[in-house]
Amino acid sequence: MSIFFSESYICFQTVCVRVISKLRHNYLRAILRQNAGWFDKNHSGTLTTRLNDNIERIREGIGDKLGLLIRAVAMLAVAIAISFAYEWRLALMMLGLSPATCLVMSIMAQRLGAMTSLELQGVAKAGAIAEESVLGVRTVQAFNGQEEIVQRYEKALSHGTEFGVKKSVWSGILGGLFFFILFAFMGTGMLYGGWLLKEGIFDNPGEVFIVEWSMLLGAYFLGLVSPHLMVLLSARVAAGSIYETIDRRPKIDVYSSEGRKLKQEEVMGRVEFKDVHFRYPTRKEAKVLDGLNLVIEPGQTVALVGHSGCGKSTSVGLLTRLYECERGHVLLDGADVKKLNIHWLRNVVGIVQQEPILFNDTIEENIKFGFPECTRERMVEVCKMANAHDFILKLPKGYETRIGDGGVQLSGGQKQRIAIARTLARDPRFCFWMKRPVRWMRRVKRLYRKL
Repeated sequence: MSIFFSESYICFQTVCVRVISKLRHNYLRAILRQNAGWFDKNHSGTLTTRLNDNIERIREGIGDKLGLLIRAVAMLAVAIAISFAYEWRLALMMLGLSPATCLVMSIMAQRLGAMTSLELQGVAKAGAIAEESVLGVRTVQAFNGQEEIVQRYEKALSHGTEFGVKKSVWSGILGGLFFFILFAFMGTGMLYGGWLLKEGIFDNPGEVFIVEWSMLLGAYFLGLVSPHLMVLLSARVAAGSIYETIDRRPKIDVYSSEGRKLKQEEVMGRVEFKDVHFRYPTRKEAKVLDGLNLVIEPGQTVALVGHSGCGKSTSVGLLTRLYECERGHVLLDGADVKKLNIHWLRNVVGIVQQEPILFNDTIEENIKFGFPECTRERMVEVCKMANAHDFILKLPKGYETRIGDGGVQLSGGQKQRIAIARTLARDPRFCFWMKRPVRWMRRVKRLYRKL
């Protein structure tokens, strides 16, 4: 018996580890697959909290807890079979009372499932606040906002805690009711068995006890699952939000192999916005672009100037298909970007953001990001073009220096130069600099000419 139990535990835990590993991979891949409009509606902190907390709940539910449920159901099935084999009338009567137990378990699953969902929402919101405050810790400290952040975190967490407490209360009440009904119909079965003996329908009292104890043991093993029901339900609810993201197929699919890839000789560098209309998915009331018409000829340097929110960054987002316009067309060398292969399109367009994003890795890996075949010679070349080579050599390990989260070990100007070098390393046919300071304009113009 102990050998089978050990083998069962090992099998379930091994499968659990592999399933969770695959689930983490698929969930992260699904997140990175989504279009920019989806991220406007889903906070990054909430997504990372789900990646950790929700998947951990799934792990707890599909390990030995699932094995316990399967064993309990198997024991109940065997108990029913033994009961019918010995005295079918008594077994049928006791089985007829089981819908009451099933009703209680159904109510338990419904109530606990709803409360678990609300609890997870509160935890996810609190996790988003925590991540946001850690990433912006310098701003928090600069404005003495520590207590405000803690209060916001506690408020979000208390929402989840409230439903967690309610879930525990309901679990206790319904669990007690389950065992009350269980022993009530066992008592009823005993009375009915006694009546069958008295009427002479059968004359072996031992059969009554065999049926009673078989059903009791089966129901008892099923009752052992009750304390773990919350874990199983939490896993089920957590899996719902995870698979909702995994199963979602965005209209702008970065993994799609469809679409045209222009030949190298076809890519001249002409960009045209033809009667383009656009609103952000989260701000339908504000029209960002209203009939934009713009032509940028090959080799031409153009500056888009305007107040915040007038559509400068949006235009670049439409060209790279982070978003799609409501009406009109965005053309690249005469081809509508909607009909181009999205992976190819983003390879030929280089962008330097207003606030460049660097990763907690070496300078070399940051420059090679998205273009791993970049050689050291090419890397040094583009760093010289971006005026970054000299300061990189002064760092403790040169190109092998780790720059911390978001490049915190570098100044703003240094991060900007690394971002420019990263863009140039891919040798893009189109380059966009987002809102660069005046002192960069001459260098930007020279870099454009070199491209």
